[in-house]
Amino acid sequence: MMELVATREIGENEEVCIDYGSGWDSAWKKYESQWTTTPEDKRYVSATQLNQDIPILNTRTEIESDQAISKELSNVYTACFMKLFDKLKGNATDAASQFDWKYYPTLLEDADNAYRCDVVERMDDGAYTVVLKRSDDVHILVRGVPRDAIRFADKPYTSDLFRRGFRYEIGIPDHLVPPSWRDIPQPTEPMIGSLPPVLSIFAPFSLVVGFSSLVTLAGLISSFILHQVLRKISCRFSCRKGAERTNKSTLPSTSPSVAEDSCKSQPFLRHR
Repeated sequence: MMELVATREIGENEEVCIDYGSGWDSAWKKYESQWTTTPEDKRYVSATQLNQDIPILNTRTEIESDQAISKELSNVYTACFMKLFDKLKGNATDAASQFDWKYYPTLLEDADNAYRCDVVERMDDGAYTVVLKRSDDVHILVRGVPRDAIRFADKPYTSDLFRRGFRYEIGIPDHLVPPSWRDIPQPTEPMIGSLPPVLSIFAPFSLVVGFSSLVTLAGLISSFILHQVLRKISCRFSCRKGAERTNKSTLPSTSPSVAEDSCKSQPFLRHR
C-alpha cells in the first residue's frame, strides 16, 4: 500500500498519473503487438456479463441436457445469497433440510452470505428452488429464492485475470522515493583508509574478489598465525619438560637456562 500526497491543488477533471517506467512501457507494447485471439477467447464470457445477459436461469437438469448451455457456463457456477443458521452450517444431520428463503438487511452485499448452489426448480412467481450440497449425504433445499439473490461466479483461475494476462513490475521514479528508502549507493573507489591496518594491504584485491572474499582471506591468515603460535608454545613446553627430566637423571646441577638452550636446539617441525 502506498499513500500519495498532493503537493498542489488538484483541479476539477484533472487526473493523477504515475509513470510506470520505460521497462513497463516496452513490455506492454511487446505484449500488445504479439496478442492473438484464440477460439477459446471468443467463447469466454465473464460471470459479470452473464449476470446481465441471463435474466431467467436454467435449472440443473436443463444445463446438463443441453451441450450448448453447458459449454457456455463451463467456467462459472451459481452462488446463492442467504442466511444459514448454525445448525445448517456443516452440522446438519438431516439428509434433506428444507427452509424458505428470507431477506435480511445487507444480505446481498456481504459475500460471506454466498453459498454454492444449483437451481432445481423455476417457480411461477419468478423465484427459484435451489439446493445447497453441504456434503455427500446432506443437502439443504431452499425455496423462494429471487433471481437477484442468485448470481454467477467465476470458477477459480478461469476469469480473464488468469487468461494470458499481462505481468510486469511497476516502476516508481526515484524522485518519489525518500533517499532513506533507496538502495545504499556503492562506492566508486576502494575505501582503503577505512579498513583495519592488517586488511589494508589486501585492499587492491577487493576490486576482483570482493570485500567478502577479502574478509574470508584475512580470517584464514589469522587462523594460520594463531595455529603456528599455539604449536610453538606447545613445543616449548614439551621441550622444557623433557629437558628437566634429562637434567634430573644425568645432570643434577643443570640450571633452567641450560634446559632452555637444549629446547632451542630441537628442530621446530619435529614436534607436532
